[in-house]
Amino acid sequence: MQTTRMHPSVAIVRCADYSPRRITAAIDELMDALGGIQSLVVSGASALIKPNLLTDALPDQAKTTHPEVVRAVIRALQKGGVKVSVGDSPASAAKLDRVWERSGYQAMCVAEDVAMCRFEQHATLPLPCGKSVLQVAEPVLTADFVVNIPKVKTHILTTFTGAVKNLYGVLPGYQKTLLHRAYPTPSEFGRLPAALYERIRPGLNIADAIVAMQGAGPSGGDPIQLGFLAASTDAVALDTALCTVLKIDVRRLPWCRYLPEQCADALNPAAINYPLLKPRDVQPARFSVPAPLWPRLIPGPLVRRLGRLAWIRPHFDSSCIRCGRCVKACCNDALRLTADDPRPVLIAGRCVACCCCHEVCPARAVTMRQSPLLHWARRGRLP
Repeated sequence: MQTTRMHPSVAIVRCADYSPRRITAAIDELMDALGGIQSLVVSGASALIKPNLLTDALPDQAKTTHPEVVRAVIRALQKGGVKVSVGDSPASAAKLDRVWERSGYQAMCVAEDVAMCRFEQHATLPLPCGKSVLQVAEPVLTADFVVNIPKVKTHILTTFTGAVKNLYGVLPGYQKTLLHRAYPTPSEFGRLPAALYERIRPGLNIADAIVAMQGAGPSGGDPIQLGFLAASTDAVALDTALCTVLKIDVRRLPWCRYLPEQCADALNPAAINYPLLKPRDVQPARFSVPAPLWPRLIPGPLVRRLGRLAWIRPHFDSSCIRCGRCVKACCNDALRLTADDPRPVLIAGRCVACCCCHEVCPARAVTMRQSPLLHWARRGRLP
C-alpha cells in the first residue's frame, strides 16, 4: 500500500513589534496553524526552551532571542500543562550572570516562575562526531520536548544562523571555542550542527524575525526590522523558509551537506507547505548578507596546504576598549594584551580564523580580513 508523503510545514505571521499583546496573538496563531500545543506535546511533559543567548546584550540589540517571544511560548506551553525551563550556554568569554541579567531573561524567568538552566552548571553526555566527542548538556537530552527559538541573524563564517545552528549552544562552556580549532573552515564546522541535529530533534522551532540582524553577524551586524515570526516542527524546513525570505541559497549553509537524506524535502523550498503567509509576503526590500570568508573554490585541506598564502585574520580598529574578551575567547592562544599596545596583538601563525574574537567583541572593533589569495578567489579571479 502506497503512503502519502507529508511535506514539512512552516507557519509565518506578521508581528510588528515586541509588545506582549501582539506577540501572544502571533504565537497563538502559529500554534493553531501547526495543530495546537496539544498535538505537539502532552500535558505533564517537561519542555526545555533553547533561545539564542549569544552574549550580554540588551534585547533591542538583536544579538539574542527577544525574551518577550520566549515569555509568550512559556505561557502557551504552561496552558497545555507542560513544565517549562529555559536553557542555553553563551559564548565562553561572556560573564554568565551578566548575560542572563542584561538580556532580560533573568527577570522574565523569575516573573514566569520557570527554571533558568545554565548549561555550564549541569552534567554533560557524550555525542561522537567524527574525530571529536561533543559534550552535550544533559538537560537537553533528558527533556521530554525541546523548543528551539533562534534569532534570525547573518553570520560572517557560516552566512546564516538559524534553527539548526542554534543547537550549537547546547555544548556548554569553552568547548564551543575549542571545536573551532578542530573544524576551522565553514565546511568542516558544518559537521557539528548537523551531528547535533541528528541527535536532538526539537519538537518545535520558532524564529524571532521581528527585528533580525544583517551584515556582519552574529554580533557585529546591524538590526533590521523584518516584522514576522515563523514556526515549524522541522528545524531544517524553518531554515529553508527563512533563507527563502532573505534570498539565501539554503544549500550553501555548511551543515546542509551533512544532514541525513530524509531532510531532502525540508531543504527544497518548493516542497514546503505554508498554511499562513508565504516567504514572498514578508521579504524585505533589502537585506545585507556577508560575503563568504572562505571561498568555496578552496576546500579546507587545500587551505592548510597553502599555509601562508591562504589566511583570514582579525583586525582591531580604534574603537577597541581593551576588555580582553577576544583574548579569552581565542581557541588557539593567538591574541595577547600587552602594556605597550593599545589593541590586542595577534600571533598570526596561531590564528585559525574561527571568528570567535569578532563574535564576542562588545565594541564591534573586530573585522576579519582575508589574504590576497582568498580575496581574489572569493571573486572567482584566481591569478
